[in-house]
Amino acid sequence: MNRKLAKRLSGLGLLAMVVIASGSEAAAGDLEEELKRFLINRQPSAEEAMSERVVSIEFPCDGQGHSNLYGLPAVTAAGFLNHLFARYDLQNVMVFSECYIKAAPDVPTPYFYLGRALELQGKVTEALAQYMQASKARKYFFPDFRLWGIHRFVNHDSDMAEVAWEGFEKKLKLYDGVGTPEQLRRLVADQQGQDAMYFDSRGDSSNAIRMLQMLSALFPLDRQAEMLLLIRPRLTNAAVLQWLDDTISKRSNP
Repeated sequence: MNRKLAKRLSGLGLLAMVVIASGSEAAAGDLEEELKRFLINRQPSAEEAMSERVVSIEFPCDGQGHSNLYGLPAVTAAGFLNHLFARYDLQNVMVFSECYIKAAPDVPTPYFYLGRALELQGKVTEALAQYMQASKARKYFFPDFRLWGIHRFVNHDSDMAEVAWEGFEKKLKLYDGVGTPEQLRRLVADQQGQDAMYFDSRGDSSNAIRMLQMLSALFPLDRQAEMLLLIRPRLTNAAVLQWLDDTISKRSNP
């Protein structure tokens, strides 16, 4: 895979375009300043930008006072959400997602990231509603996997979990963007690992283990130990490490 495709697969995107349409020249807040820094540090491609759907996102989007309007290719907006998640800036993930939804209610991406931010804050019921909205998209597989995890490990609803898993597998096959099904599974696994580390760092061993259980389910039994070993050096919680070591031992010696 070439470098350009690798960047696309990472979910960080390549495109950045901003149009100041109205409002004051002063910063609209920390989130807007972070967005500006994110855009400045990118290397936009004008040709690719022309082929992307552009979403006009307003800051602030609460209708109060002056605002600036940013025209962002959808892949760039998703990249910024990934950027915020990498910093565990959940509050700004929620704010940006809500502004994104207001600008483009038919796009599934912001519903998924809003749900993910809510889930990391322990608001599983609210997260479930956002994942369900995002899962309406025909080829967007991320929310279906999260729905499966909630139904399987939180609600203990095997019927709904089966429906969500079937939806996830079907969408992986339908997906016609960059990446093979194996690469897409690894992309989902990366998100699970990231969220496991978030819970682990906050002493929430139960949810950290749930994220790792979901991660391992993405792969055949004979590969689960390998995948779990990759994340072990990044975990510190004693209970999580004990579960991880026990699971790796069982998967390595079936």
